[in-house]
Order: sequence, then structure tokens, then C-alpha cells
Amino acid sequence: MLKFDPGKMPFHWYKVNNHSSGNIGNFNYWIVPRDGHMQVSWWYGIYSYERTKVHHDREFEMSEAGLQQAWQWLEEEFNSLDPNEVEKPLSILDEQPYTPPPAEDEAPF
Repeated sequence: MLKFDPGKMPFHWYKVNNHSSGNIGNFNYWIVPRDGHMQVSWWYGIYSYERTKVHHDREFEMSEAGLQQAWQWLEEEFNSLDPNEVEKPLSILDEQPYTPPPAEDEAPF
């Protein structure tokens, strides 16, 4: 059974505008400093954040306490998922190919 045990970067890492990301099984996450706060997101599956339709986002204050809250939220979200789904082997061959949305100024065919 997978456990939530990511490699946690110290607060200073984010304070100098670095981000971190990773995955535990099919649970993917990232922490990105933006405009004085931290954007924290998680999503499920084999695709990147940009290519995934369903993701879960929260903002936390840019502070040591905010970072601890972010890690706590990610762990709670991870623990709320079905362990069988988190550990299930996924293959890009089992998924529908990514299709970018049509540009707003282009009419779909």
C-alpha cells in the first residue's frame, strides 16, 4: 500500500520562486509560488496538469505555516482516495489521446 511520503522541499525553496512536483502512484501534485502565495494542485492519472481536465487547486499563504498547511491538505486528499485506484497500473495506451481544445477564433470542423 502506497503512503503519502513525498520529498518535501524547505520553505526557502519556494521563497526564491522555485516550484516542486511529484507523484505517488497515480496521485500527482505540484506547489508553485505565484503572486505572493503558493498554488497547490493535485490531479489523478498519467497526463500533466495542463493536459488533465479534472484537477484540484488551492492557494495557501507564502509562509512556513502556509507550506505546512499545503502539505497537510495534499496528504488529506491523498488519504481520501481509494488505494486501489492510486496503485492501479495505468498505461497511456489505455487512455484516450489528448486532443487540444479548438482555438476560440477557429470554427470546429
